[in-house]
Amino acid sequence: MTNRIRFLSPTCIEEIVFELLKKAQKMGFYDFNSPTPMDLIAEKICNLRIMYENLDDDLPGTLGLLDLDNKAIWIDISLDHLDTDQFIDEARCNFTMGHEIGHFILDHAGGNKNLIDFHNEFNPETKKAETQANMVAAMLLMPRELAIRKWNEDFADTFDLGDRIIQMMIFFRSSRETTVNRLNTLGLLKKY
Repeated sequence: MTNRIRFLSPTCIEEIVFELLKKAQKMGFYDFNSPTPMDLIAEKICNLRIMYENLDDDLPGTLGLLDLDNKAIWIDISLDHLDTDQFIDEARCNFTMGHEIGHFILDHAGGNKNLIDFHNEFNPETKKAETQANMVAAMLLMPRELAIRKWNEDFADTFDLGDRIIQMMIFFRSSRETTVNRLNTLGLLKKY
């Protein structure tokens, strides 16, 4: 990778995500009351096609790639939940799609049109890019105000912590790890 990834604070990233969601609202396919339509954000706002392919053959362990040459987000076929209707695949697919949207909106390519592939965890630049893309994915999946409202109002009558987290996972179509991490980031698990 030739460009340096600039550090963006979580607050700055959250503002970028909020603006993206406001744009989706203005375009009429998001309302700040329902789960985020990751595919529509990728397609209608970022102008990226969603393509499912077996990525594991060429890039073992890769679940998603941003391909600016072809204006596409490539998702590993193992996450194609449309035929299987498997919740865990849907949650992982949503996060992966949000992660690749993160690379796109944060301009991690820096004008480079090659496949963006950040897998070197030991390189500080790629690690920074991955961390920031993960933040975008979590913030897109669980927007701040909606997550707080769901936790404090809609699911507040569920006193069992595990059940409450499951309700959040089901509503936001997110994995347990993403849900718990986001709830921690928002300070909603501090009293437990």
